[in-house]
Amino acid sequence: MANQLPPGGLNKGLVVSLQCSCPPGCQCNSRDIRNWHHKVCGCPSFINEFGDIFCKNFKDKPECQGYFIQHAQFQCSIAQRNDTWIGYRNAAQFMMALAQGIQAAEFQLKNDKNLVHFTATLNKEVQRRWNS
Repeated sequence: MANQLPPGGLNKGLVVSLQCSCPPGCQCNSRDIRNWHHKVCGCPSFINEFGDIFCKNFKDKPECQGYFIQHAQFQCSIAQRNDTWIGYRNAAQFMMALAQGIQAAEFQLKNDKNLVHFTATLNKEVQRRWNS
């Protein structure tokens, strides 16, 4: 994973692959954990402990700049058929979905201390930033 991430910028703090289920209301009604890709370029998406989502191109391509999870839009293969993009309506929905993804990505965080730090910081930052 590290070789896919650019140095500096949004790549501060702990970073994991963005893995979560589709938002509620998606046509697929699936709870499966998915690896998500950036809407513009199709590269794998990552999330840092501050709730910022980005891909490896965030420094090189203006259209690939990072964004806060509240502004994320998701499209699984079923939603793609109707060109539908769905976001999480509230922080609680997103945190529930991401909790499963963090479990799936636990090996990326190397140890329990990193896992606790990542989840605690992410929870705090999402609460602070979601409605600000």
